[in-house]
Amino acid sequence: MSTASQDTAGPATTEVAPARPPGRIRALLGRGVVEPVSVAVGAAVLLFARLMVPTPVGVADNYDGSRLLCHLSLKSIANTDARLRWVTWQYIYKQNVGCSLKTGQQYFGVDLPQPPYSSSQLLLMNIANQLTTHLGLTNKYGDTALDLRVLGAVGCVFIGIAIGLLFAVMRTRRLVRYLVCAALLVIVADASFIDFAASPLSEISAVIGLLFLLPAILLLFRGGRARWAGLALALGAGLFLTTSKSQMVVLIAPLAVLLVAFPVRAGFLQGRIGSRILPLGAAAALLAGSFAFTPKQDPHFNLQTKADFVFNELLYVSPNPKADLKALGIPSYYSGQVGHPAWCPPFLISMRDTGQYNPGSDSTTLVARNEAAEPVLESALSVGNTVKFLLTHPDRSIRVANDAANSFFYVRPTYTGNCYTGKNYTPHDKQSIPLANYDSDNGRGPNLVDKRFTPVTSTLGLFRDTGLIPLLLLWLLPAAVAARLLARRRERAAGERKALAWTTLFLTSVALLQFGAAAFFDGIDTSKHLNLSIFASVVAVVTAVAAARLRPEPAGATVSAVPADTGTPQTRKNEADVESAAKDLSVLVIIPTYNESENLEKIVTRVHAANPQVHILVADDNSPDGTGKLADGLAEKDDRVKVLHRAGKEGLGKAYLAGFAWGIEHDYDVICEMDADGSHRPEDFPALLTALVEQDADLVLGSRYVSGGKTVGWPKRREVLSRGGNTWVRMVTGMRLKDATGGYRLFRRTTLEKIDLASVASAGYTFQVDLAWRTSRAGLKIVEVPITFVERELGASKMSGNIVAEALWRTTVWGTKYRLGRLVGKK
Repeated sequence: MSTASQDTAGPATTEVAPARPPGRIRALLGRGVVEPVSVAVGAAVLLFARLMVPTPVGVADNYDGSRLLCHLSLKSIANTDARLRWVTWQYIYKQNVGCSLKTGQQYFGVDLPQPPYSSSQLLLMNIANQLTTHLGLTNKYGDTALDLRVLGAVGCVFIGIAIGLLFAVMRTRRLVRYLVCAALLVIVADASFIDFAASPLSEISAVIGLLFLLPAILLLFRGGRARWAGLALALGAGLFLTTSKSQMVVLIAPLAVLLVAFPVRAGFLQGRIGSRILPLGAAAALLAGSFAFTPKQDPHFNLQTKADFVFNELLYVSPNPKADLKALGIPSYYSGQVGHPAWCPPFLISMRDTGQYNPGSDSTTLVARNEAAEPVLESALSVGNTVKFLLTHPDRSIRVANDAANSFFYVRPTYTGNCYTGKNYTPHDKQSIPLANYDSDNGRGPNLVDKRFTPVTSTLGLFRDTGLIPLLLLWLLPAAVAARLLARRRERAAGERKALAWTTLFLTSVALLQFGAAAFFDGIDTSKHLNLSIFASVVAVVTAVAAARLRPEPAGATVSAVPADTGTPQTRKNEADVESAAKDLSVLVIIPTYNESENLEKIVTRVHAANPQVHILVADDNSPDGTGKLADGLAEKDDRVKVLHRAGKEGLGKAYLAGFAWGIEHDYDVICEMDADGSHRPEDFPALLTALVEQDADLVLGSRYVSGGKTVGWPKRREVLSRGGNTWVRMVTGMRLKDATGGYRLFRRTTLEKIDLASVASAGYTFQVDLAWRTSRAGLKIVEVPITFVERELGASKMSGNIVAEALWRTTVWGTKYRLGRLVGKK
């Protein structure tokens, strides 16, 4: 957080509210109190109506709720299956079942083996418990001790207060305040968030804590009494957030930074050091309170969580589970556990009493609840060992994150810890057991989910199974908007705009940390554990848009703009001169092939129809379908066709490098990359060659994403993935290219000679980015020309998930090294 705000000054807003007329009480009642209260009440009423009309909805208990209910001496009426398949609205008092069991015991009844699970959610549940009792609500078993519909009302009231408070503290036009609060209301009202309000689960308390932090941050950016109020509200909301669930403990770091970032002056506590005493005290209170009240897990739960991550997540997505088992030090006979929850047969990790696991039998012998079936397994599952493995196997980390991203876009809370569906384990990659949203009297079947208002769920669902890149964009775009507003010199953000920009960065950090906790510390119920990450990510979009739309305040000196790689030429050559110069260039079109016998002759004919004087080099990787022999036949008939036979399939990058070497050796002026499948239309080639000559370019890219470019026949998800990949490349490398991943491009021979082709190790998708990155770093001119990319009609695409993963990893490394080098003065 910025520390630039001064404690002694009032808010530096971009849009100042009109001065109050005489009569403070009248003014306060007119707008200062009545309007925020109306917003709060209206939000609470609308949310409660959303929960109750036309029929009540909630989220079924996946066993976590029972560990909270035990604090109230309550037990669900429903049996084990009904707990997952239905929402149970009424709870009755337990009989002879406490909040803890002795070591060595197991309990396969309605409730899990306890430890008591503390949570800030207990505050809401206690209020609802008292209200239910005072209202005298009953059910067929007798008096109801807790009605989840009452709990839903309590949650809606807290959310309404948070939204009303945000409306009250924002210092901008009334329309902007209403729009921001309305956007938050729409997000919270989504079935994947508000349904938790009528549930014994603690996800809703995390959402409430984060909502109260929004007005706290705005107050912290002001001076005087407002900052005192912001400090107190941030501390209280932060404690409510960090103690809601055990996974929230990672949020202590950004919350502590938030508290310490703003100096608070009081009495003798002045100056740079003294003004930090109270904020540091608040951060210490946050730390102590979080660790004192954060939900604790007993040893057997901790061990199960580690086992779930290793077996049900890390090894499940591994391309070589046996090798990774060995690297982790896990006995090979545990390979059967891969993809299975840790608390399911035949292993029941940490739920046995004595002895070692026998792979030849399904013994139910028990071991101590705080130990694994054998010491070597417990050692292998330690946090240190797992972290060491992930650091030494970064590709596995990317695979885990990619798998978690798929759960992120599923959004719906699910229960993936079920041992069986019929006779089979629940597949890890199937969100097949959604936690129900309706009670058993709805007459529409079990595991029914609420679909009556799902703006967030439906929007994010469009990116389901697209993996990590769209998720990175969801985080990086709002953060980039905020960072740009804070970093620009000419019109740097100030006042409320500055506060909203920093709020966006804070929300993004919450989303990232919660994603990491769910992805790398849990192996089941991933969509449920990602709930706060999803919520924070979407709210960050709202605050980023609000910050960008507020009127900027000029600040600082102007600087000249850095020209883009695709800048327009200062002068244009005569059309006749361009045509003549283009004809004087010797051009080689490289067409790499592997099993392209159906396409080769067609593409060669089209190339020569578009530009008769060019030569074609077919670089064939010993295609089994006879593509190489077909190329030889074409070469015999036409001396403009050349053939380069290679020993075997080594990938697109190696084929092009071999073709470049051949073209340089034979002194071609221009060397072109073109796919054999027709997706790169030869009819666009003259425009690319003209741009090379007319703009004195060193590299011309055929671009799908500049104005005039387009794709034909692509599935929407593939286009989203491609656009997302290019956005990621721009962010991490700083190149201003719209389509750095495209493979239709023209190089001057001199360009290829300058960019050290001998050191290129990239393959496939990354190869194209690598060459563009090298050209850009060499200070050479790159021009993008619009093309129409057509999906292949014949043959199979060579694109794979491993190629995309390599691109993600390599471009991140390049960008990071480059930016670190700039920091230490390297070019």
